[in-house]
Amino acid sequence: LIPDTFLVGPMAAGGYDGTRTARPARLGAHCLDTATPIVAGTYAAARAAVDVALTAADIVLDGESLAYGLCRPPGHHAAQAMYGGYCFFNNAAIVAEHLAGAGATRVAILDVDYHHGNGTQQIFWERGDVLYVSLHADPARAFPYFSGHADETGGGPGQGFNRNFPLPPGTRVDAYSAALDEACATITDSRAGSQPSSATPSLTLPSRPMTTRSSAP
Repeated sequence: LIPDTFLVGPMAAGGYDGTRTARPARLGAHCLDTATPIVAGTYAAARAAVDVALTAADIVLDGESLAYGLCRPPGHHAAQAMYGGYCFFNNAAIVAEHLAGAGATRVAILDVDYHHGNGTQQIFWERGDVLYVSLHADPARAFPYFSGHADETGGGPGQGFNRNFPLPPGTRVDAYSAALDEACATITDSRAGSQPSSATPSLTLPSRPMTTRSSAP
């Protein structure tokens, strides 16, 4: 199943709800691209990725200081009611919710994928209990294009709990490392009890080029 019509923009605001069309066509109300088909086995694979992530979280809750969950398909483009970018369920967001529900008082997601995790940002946009920090290619030139700018810092109770570090083409290793250090410092400061800053990250760029791509991760 691959949608070819999407319920977005003026169409979404014009009274269309998609509930009176055939069920396969309703995918266009919940998908952000044509690159993420649903085939036999998609649900089982996506659910298995979630289970791997939750298992890693439970290992940490049981006392281990570190756990690595290798999940496929990925998840950070999946939002609350939207899939796409090769993502169906947001593994990291589900784990963050699981940890918060288990009593963790400070939960942070550090996203270092080439592309911005628009789904993770949307899920926690108005949440002050989960900090989302992302390093990624400049969305002006890379998927998902419509989110991931430095001035997107969260809304309502989540103001300051969303930090984006968009990096331009030509970013070199030293500049990337500096951005990563600042991103990690944001998380460390949050763990120490201070509210994350909503100021635009201050980065000195560029050195060895990052390859520019326009497809999903």
